[in-house]
Amino acid sequence: MSLIVRIWLPGALLLLGVVFWTIAGGIDAPGLQPDQLTPWFWPRAMLLGLMVCCAVRIFETVRGRPEAPRRAEDPEVGEGQNSRILGVAIVAVLAYVFMTSAVGFPLATLLFLIGFSYLGGWNRAPSLLAVGVLGTLGALYLFVKVVYLPLPKGWGPFQALTIIVYRTLGIF
Repeated sequence: MSLIVRIWLPGALLLLGVVFWTIAGGIDAPGLQPDQLTPWFWPRAMLLGLMVCCAVRIFETVRGRPEAPRRAEDPEVGEGQNSRILGVAIVAVLAYVFMTSAVGFPLATLLFLIGFSYLGGWNRAPSLLAVGVLGTLGALYLFVKVVYLPLPKGWGPFQALTIIVYRTLGIF
């Protein structure tokens, strides 16, 4: 496969990132307080991450970094298995979006992180639980305490559970 074919997608995404970075800088911010993040902070942060990943991918491809060799004990994953995993991952992301409204952000995020990590190949319960709990706590503090986003609390008893979690963590 030629070099151009292997770097066209990361290159196109890198260029789009630059274009959107410029556009995001023009987001209007009326009434912005000195201690608040600007409305373009998060779009630009995500775009910066995308651009760095694309640049690294292009650099590794041009440099000719070889792929890691497969170990003998690694199971062979067929093309059909990859397609099924991708399909389940897409469904999991869509389900997460709908679950946040129903069961609240904390519980939905905890379950999503555990499930997605398991789908990604992690199968040790302590690691799965650590990723779920630490990821959820990090997201809660970031979005509720730092960015002041009103996250979905869920319906009925899930709303009460979310409020208990917020109060226990001292973020609400």
